[in-house]
Amino acid sequence: MSTPGSWEWLLWLLSILATAVLVGKLVRNGLHRKYRSFSIYLCAELVRSLILLPIPTNRTLYAYIYLSFEPVLWVLYVMVVLELSNLVLQRHPGIVSLSRWLISGGLGLALAISLLGLQFDYANSAERFPILLLFYVMRRAIMFALVLLLLLLTAFLLWYPVPLNRNIAIYFAGYACYFLSNSMALVMRNVFGHEMNRFASTLMLGITNLSLLIWIVGIRRQGETTPATLGHRWRPEEAERLLGQLRAFNSSLDRTTKTAGLPDKFQQP
Repeated sequence: MSTPGSWEWLLWLLSILATAVLVGKLVRNGLHRKYRSFSIYLCAELVRSLILLPIPTNRTLYAYIYLSFEPVLWVLYVMVVLELSNLVLQRHPGIVSLSRWLISGGLGLALAISLLGLQFDYANSAERFPILLLFYVMRRAIMFALVLLLLLLTAFLLWYPVPLNRNIAIYFAGYACYFLSNSMALVMRNVFGHEMNRFASTLMLGITNLSLLIWIVGIRRQGETTPATLGHRWRPEEAERLLGQLRAFNSSLDRTTKTAGLPDKFQQP
């Protein structure tokens, strides 16, 4: 682990402060109950940062603590994306069931692809920290699957005029930008090795702070009752036609899952 530069250190302090403010706002407005996975993820990031704050980044203890939190955050990444898909598709339980199967299959496929390509990652002569590379490869595998689902959800929302409230729209838009941007920075770090650590870290911290600011400003108590629609603004008759197609597709999927005898947890969000 390299010693952070002044800009990187400042961005990290700002992210800790912004995360604490956002968690406090969610709890104060009672929104942590609805956005439970999001709140848990923010708390986990906050706890890790506060533990690491007094420890020099070039110490082995820093690396042990940092890496020990990684598997927890990977699980929370999945939980947040599942929560987002449930919130976006809450009126379409059949499609929610399909999205969960896509996540399960996508994670398995992405992990297999990453493990098959592990030899190519380790062939990178610029990499001095093999254990870090292993963790980055595992994170990349999980992110690869979740990015695919987020892209599908984004395309879905851009085409279908699905009614959302303002908070869900901001939660989804902010997290999609955060996750996609951080995934690209991670790929860049894996390709070019540890020499890109500082640049990639500074980039990810900057994106994180921007996303936190969007959530702090945008997510409000009254946003739960304020309607919002992402994507294309269709004429009323076109919007109703598309929503009718969506309802029919959802009904078909719902009947299929019930006929297949899937557990209840796969039938309802």
